[in-house]
Amino acid sequence: MKLRSAILTVLLIAAALCVTMLYSAELTAVADSSSPIKTNTMVVKGKSAKAKIKNKTVFTKAKLFSISKAEGKVTFKKVSGTGKVTISRSGKVTVKKGLKKNKTYKIIIKVRASGSDLYAPKSVLVKMTVKAGSSKITVKTAVQKDPAPVVPGDPEDPETPEIHETGISHVVIIGVDGAGALFKNANTPNLDKIMENGSVTYTCLTSNPTISAQCWGSMLHGVTPEYHKLTNEIVSQSPYPADSRYPSVFRVIRENMQDVELASFCNWDPINTGIIEDGIGVRKDTAPDDNCLNDKICQYLTAVDPYLMFIQFDEVDGAGHAHGYGSIRHLRQLEKTDGYIGQIYNILSSRGLLESTLFIVTSDHGGTVKGTHGGWSFREKYVMFAAAGPGIEAGTTGTMEVRDIASIVLYALGLPDKQPATWTSRVPAKLFKGVNTSVRNVYPGE
Repeated sequence: MKLRSAILTVLLIAAALCVTMLYSAELTAVADSSSPIKTNTMVVKGKSAKAKIKNKTVFTKAKLFSISKAEGKVTFKKVSGTGKVTISRSGKVTVKKGLKKNKTYKIIIKVRASGSDLYAPKSVLVKMTVKAGSSKITVKTAVQKDPAPVVPGDPEDPETPEIHETGISHVVIIGVDGAGALFKNANTPNLDKIMENGSVTYTCLTSNPTISAQCWGSMLHGVTPEYHKLTNEIVSQSPYPADSRYPSVFRVIRENMQDVELASFCNWDPINTGIIEDGIGVRKDTAPDDNCLNDKICQYLTAVDPYLMFIQFDEVDGAGHAHGYGSIRHLRQLEKTDGYIGQIYNILSSRGLLESTLFIVTSDHGGTVKGTHGGWSFREKYVMFAAAGPGIEAGTTGTMEVRDIASIVLYALGLPDKQPATWTSRVPAKLFKGVNTSVRNVYPGE
């Protein structure tokens, strides 16, 4: 009897110990699950390599990158640079034949470690230089001094397909002041050819009131006039605040990409002085008329590969004011501007940049037959938006507004996660292949 009692006691004690151990393990697991996310330890170092020039010269990841202590999967993404240099997600670099001899090409690459349950993601920006000699290509990589950090909660989830990898590393926006949607009434052979496989709409809604500062401001700052508060008088007298909560797309890009080329060439110079911030490294230029401005643009594009370039032609609006919007003289000026658009496009084509360029043509507002604008009539509030380039879906662009162009630029350049929370713009449907529009952000205001 005593023996049976002793055995029972031992069994009860053993069971209690098992329960205690299981409970302790559960507590430990709970404690571990709430542990703070650690900083990713990935270290990236640059290298240099040479190879004989071929139709496609390939450099392996090991030849150009030294990566250690990375937590999670490491992927590579080209952020900017010539279309003749590509990089795969696994880090293989391909240089296509055709680089100018002894010219140094700069490419920006983002190296990303996806992180894990315990470690946050981390991104490092790497500057790559490529130079073609007489028989060999030299490639060098170096980590940028001020890489853009990725913190816990980075929206670029490694399990989410990177649908914003468009293959675009240049965006050119041509804004024709006062053209509205009247491109469709004019003889524009260059624009028609460029947009043959592009995305076009003649019902892009501009901002209210339909005045230049309000509309260009919305296009470049991603919000309506009630937020950016720009008027023709203000932009003619005061620079745009560099610390505004409604930054221009130029400022957003510069804060994330320190070394890319940004440019704005405008006949109406208040865009440069009062809409685009000063001191952020934007190449700004103006001219007394559209013809002189176009000469400057063509000279610039012959030598430089801008990451983002904004162009504004002004004389179509002048013709609308003088003779009525939609009049013969107004349409003739629009046809003349089509010639400028063709010249710009042909330069990009001759330099091999079209395969990596999003080419946009649009307007700020339309006008009435009496030569006025500022109201909300059909002829004033609807403008054309047309885009051509890699990944663009041919056909009619979905419902959009001019402020959405700011979002389109960031998306095209692979920076959608950098869009300010204060912007109320979005990428429209039926523009990029396979991309649907999102719900428009409604910013609460001041």
